[in-house]
Amino acid sequence: DEDPIAWVGRMIADYRDRLEASGLRVHTLVNPGNPKRILLDAAAECRADSIFIGANGHTILERLILGSVSSSIVNRAKCSVEVVRASRGRKN
Repeated sequence: DEDPIAWVGRMIADYRDRLEASGLRVHTLVNPGNPKRILLDAAAECRADSIFIGANGHTILERLILGSVSSSIVNRAKCSVEVVRASRGRKN
């Protein structure tokens, strides 16, 4: 897909529909920018009970240079955070 934001939006819509069909209330957001700030602001704005976030499996050096989004969210969120990791041997 030539528009990555549109592609991500369609992918998220599919998962949102599945979760809502099971009775969960879901809020999704596709927004370019600093994910550490965007996720925390969005969670606070909608008074989220929890945040589910994937872990990319960066190396120690990548985490040191870039910082880990999941670690930042875990340390700063005012709600529960679940870090979802890929199966062993696979990256998200």
